[in-house]
Amino acid sequence: MITGTEKVIAFSILLVSILLLFGIGCSSGSYLSCSAVYRTSSPSSSKELFPGAESKWDMCDEKGRITHFAITPLSKAGCESGEIADLYITKERPGAYWMPTYTDANDHSALKHDSNGQWRAIHQITYFGAGQFFGYDGETSDMLVTSGNPYVFTPAPGDEESIQSGTVNFTADMGGNTFDCTSGFPSTPFTWISKFSHANVSTPFYTGAAVLNVEAENCAANPSCSIENWYFAPGIGLVEIDVIAPRTVTTKRIN
Repeated sequence: MITGTEKVIAFSILLVSILLLFGIGCSSGSYLSCSAVYRTSSPSSSKELFPGAESKWDMCDEKGRITHFAITPLSKAGCESGEIADLYITKERPGAYWMPTYTDANDHSALKHDSNGQWRAIHQITYFGAGQFFGYDGETSDMLVTSGNPYVFTPAPGDEESIQSGTVNFTADMGGNTFDCTSGFPSTPFTWISKFSHANVSTPFYTGAAVLNVEAENCAANPSCSIENWYFAPGIGLVEIDVIAPRTVTTKRIN
């Protein structure tokens, strides 16, 4: 006959097994340990590398830290209008992407779908935490192109093996967190290089062919510049980010 104590032990084992089966929790330090908060639809039949439709998904790093991604379509952001997608990035705890050294950092990156099919960053709203960014909470910026083809996130069809580069005047409105144009604010010249190539990628959500974008921001002026690898899967979108510098972290899509 099973005693009361044995019943409690058996129930505890069953509960732990269920939690492990469904991946609840994020403490074991692996991509698969992360629980999925947002759910996304099945991969689209489209071959677009960045479907700009409204969607949400999660990504997880090697230590089980989750980053949330959400896309909201817009018709205007910053100084430009057209087909625009607001890529909103938030995280659950320090060390996770984006800006791993800031506890509460989050980011709005407005991407424009240009007529040639590429997606290009045009406007950014960053939040670092109360007073954490040179005494400010964050900044609002526009990438005002001065030469070339900078800040391209996904290439135009046929440019999957190419280098896209250029310069911008990167504005800085330290007092606002809006999608308003900041062309009248102080700016700093920035360089940007996107090196695109075909690659294979393996994540908990998707394994297969992808297009890799090696992004280098303002490396001509800053030896500690930001270099990141972004992997995009056809019909799905962003599936992996490898931060190469200034601090290494790999984040993979889990749903």
